[in-house]
Amino acid sequence: MRSRCIAILPNAGLGNMLFSWAHAQVFAALNDMPACAIGWSRPRIGPLLRGQRLRFYGRSLKQPLSGIVACGLLRARGKVVRNPPLQRVVDSPSLKRDHLFVWDEIPHWSDFFGALKPFRDLVKQRIWDTVNPSVRLRVIEAERPAIAVHIRCADFRKLEAGEDFRQVGSVRTPLEYFVSTIQEVRRCCGTDVPVTVFTDGRPGEIQSVLDLPSVRIAERNRPIFDLLQMSRAQLIIVSASSTFGYWAGFLSDSPVILHPDHIHASHRPAWINERYFEGAAMGAFEKWPEVLIRNARDLRCE
Repeated sequence: MRSRCIAILPNAGLGNMLFSWAHAQVFAALNDMPACAIGWSRPRIGPLLRGQRLRFYGRSLKQPLSGIVACGLLRARGKVVRNPPLQRVVDSPSLKRDHLFVWDEIPHWSDFFGALKPFRDLVKQRIWDTVNPSVRLRVIEAERPAIAVHIRCADFRKLEAGEDFRQVGSVRTPLEYFVSTIQEVRRCCGTDVPVTVFTDGRPGEIQSVLDLPSVRIAERNRPIFDLLQMSRAQLIIVSASSTFGYWAGFLSDSPVILHPDHIHASHRPAWINERYFEGAAMGAFEKWPEVLIRNARDLRCE
């Protein structure tokens, strides 16, 4: 049988699931192999336990069953290669047939997108191709946000008294950070640019952000819709440690503002970041990098 690629998606949120999926897609493209994924339709009960809707992604993303069956047959033969580097192997005759290449790991937090950065455009295209046409059309027809702010709440705990935010993960980014960053972006622009907040929290949990003028919460939608819609924003402000927001930034051709305490490596290729800022916006905007000031002043209220 012809060798194939499969992503075994973790029991996690969409951001973490996309890592194994994307690695499999890139390897398959480099080696002209079919690729599929297992796990899009697995229900996530965590949101249900937190009082939210049961979450699964099978309705939003294509998953051909024939490919999964073929991968099962290859796996039974025992020629399995787990999490190989993203490079060509088809030049090796022994690997062209009867092998199953498997991705089932989440990259280390110190460099989530390290292996994917050279293939960003390919990954971006594969995501749009994999999303069901109805979802894709809704994203394209939706109004593009001016400023998208991602505030991760539900499965992130609050920072405890005396804790150093720089030393902890899966902790909610302080709301004061979002408030001050929005205010400074607007001061740079000279106007109250509209802000759309994407959050899994309740309005009362982010009230200080909602109290700012011209700020609204995005309507409840499927997670992949929200991720793609965020990626289309003219400027993105993301929660620290949230791979969901990081993926929106990775796919974006816009400036992305990250919390200064949790920047370990760039998420996008250098050629993108030379044009559209990625990083921390520290203090008054007058001290920001010139590219961020220029990006912010290019914001348009559509």
